[in-house]
Amino acid sequence: MDEKKVILPHSLIIDGRKNISVSGVTEADNFNDEEIILYTSYGQLTIKGEDLQISVLNTESGDVTASGKVNSVSYSERSTKHQGFFSKVFR
Repeated sequence: MDEKKVILPHSLIIDGRKNISVSGVTEADNFNDEEIILYTSYGQLTIKGEDLQISVLNTESGDVTASGKVNSVSYSERSTKHQGFFSKVFR
């Protein structure tokens, strides 16, 4: 059975390093007050900062909104989503 991958339109808006809006999110993997890891159709998106809080998380529409101090945003083609338990513990 062929399953077609839907590519959601993706955008990233950072307002004054305090508010961040992301569209095109397919999955949220991990988040805490220092790091948010999201998956988009363009790869893994890692947001690092301080006092990060997610206010909207809707993977059906692909929208995520967060606030806090944004220190860095990075994309990675490499997907760590399917790693095992020990690879996450020892990274």
